[in-house]
Amino acid sequence: MTPKNFVVILTIFVGLILAGCAFNQPNGATDQSQELRGTSWDVSGYDNGQGTIMRINNSGRKLTANFSTDGRVSGSSGCNSYSADYTCSAVDQTLELGRLLRTEMACTDGNIMRQEGDFIAALRTVNSYHIKGNTLTLKAADGGTAVILVRQ
Repeated sequence: MTPKNFVVILTIFVGLILAGCAFNQPNGATDQSQELRGTSWDVSGYDNGQGTIMRINNSGRKLTANFSTDGRVSGSSGCNSYSADYTCSAVDQTLELGRLLRTEMACTDGNIMRQEGDFIAALRTVNSYHIKGNTLTLKAADGGTAVILVRQ
């Protein structure tokens, strides 16, 4: 094997490893339905900071999360929009969110503002993810559920 062929093969191999945030099946096969990059989700619940999953109220305001293919997550937090860089590992399903940025509009509904604050706080605890069917569960460092989402 020539050095040039070795570099090409190594580059392809590394690219496949880093290709992104796919769930690693026990037999080593990648299930494309487990891919995080390039997906969009609606939030159905989040940890309120006291270990209780709060279901999204029926205020007509959706909470969302959109994971771009270029490593950025963004969405609606109820009243405001948010975004952050993210990195994830296909091997151990880790998910790291960078600094969360968000707009700072005030909503007149105090319940929406509380919900938004709790949701953003829950996002800040995320360190791993798990996809089962159309449900994405974001887990906190303590292993508890931080956010539950359903595929759009």
